Amino acid sequence: MSIELLYRLQELEIKEGEVRQLIKTLPQFKELKLLKEKFSLTQKKLEEKRAFHQDLSRRLKKTEDRIGVMEVKLKELDKLLYAGSINNPKELESLEHQMKALKDQISQISDEIIKLMEEKEQIDRELTQIEKEMQVQYQDFNKLKLQYNRKKINLEQDLAGIVEDQEKVSALIDEKWMSWYREKRDKFSGTPVGRIMENHACSGCRTALPVIIVKEARANPGYVFCEKCGRMLFASSI
Repeated sequence: MSIELLYRLQELEIKEGEVRQLIKTLPQFKELKLLKEKFSLTQKKLEEKRAFHQDLSRRLKKTEDRIGVMEVKLKELDKLLYAGSINNPKELESLEHQMKALKDQISQISDEIIKLMEEKEQIDRELTQIEKEMQVQYQDFNKLKLQYNRKKINLEQDLAGIVEDQEKVSALIDEKWMSWYREKRDKFSGTPVGRIMENHACSGCRTALPVIIVKEARANPGYVFCEKCGRMLFASSI
């Protein structure tokens, strides 16, 4: 009977919509999105730390090069001092003054180097920690993605079965009834056929139906409609 097939098609379409919605609203999808955002933030933090680390390394190298030049200069002055080639007291005093100034600068820059090295060590520890965090986040993401893919595949398989059943049912319905169904489907939000429930109510609007209407629906399937909502009434076999 065409109305029974129409109702079956309607139920399959409702089921299709439910499964499609389930695929869209899988809890893992939202969690994956949050994990991805968290991973992106951690990755950005790592990139910023690496950039700072590189800048710090350049500053440290530059400072070490500066102190290296000064130490070479100090050795040269020291050799000159003890070579005995300078006899003029003023020149000797000037040399000693230069050496003291260099030693002071070397001491000051050495302190800077120590601070830079300590800062670099701290950044090294932070980089290691961030990299560990990213590794954990990456593992969590892949684990959750695997769960999501499994559930999605199962739902997609269910969906494929439902669509296949729809095609089989549709092929059995007369074109006249299919045209009516397509025309009314949107008007009734996908449910143009109302099943008469056990309590003699229309499944579409839940309105109680007179006994005579129920009997007519059984006697003339496809030609009796709910007086309240206008849906075609389908009375299943007793």
